[in-house]
Amino acid sequence: MQVNEEYLQLLRKMPVFAQLSKSQIEVLLGHMEEVIFPAGSALFEEGDHGDRLYYIIAGFLEVVKAAGTSQARTLASMGPGESLGEMAIIDELPRSATVAARSEVHALVLTREAFDQVVHDEPAIGVEILKGLARRMSMNLRYTDFLTVNE
Repeated sequence: MQVNEEYLQLLRKMPVFAQLSKSQIEVLLGHMEEVIFPAGSALFEEGDHGDRLYYIIAGFLEVVKAAGTSQARTLASMGPGESLGEMAIIDELPRSATVAARSEVHALVLTREAFDQVVHDEPAIGVEILKGLARRMSMNLRYTDFLTVNE
């Protein structure tokens, strides 16, 4: 993907990439692709094989968990500047929830294969991204713990 100044600035504001330099983000953008999802479409379903990470540029998503029950529960709504699918870059487990576009969604996508290539070619970038992902997952776990205790 050709470096787009708007996307570069967006990624620089995301906590996962906060420690990357401009040139490192440019390298990362070279491994990403832009995708568009129509309103109402699913990015992925709970249980699907996960192999990509999404960064929302425009539009809104809904994260839904069914967990084998007849009633789905909305876990979160997400919008521009947010990311999802971080676990798919780290593990090879099935998706833990369904994510659907509430409106047309524009996203940058980083596949596991592209991430592995970045880590191989630019280990310093890989280390910083992994640290950013660890921070993000830690915050998510702390929030989940808070919700569990306060229910």
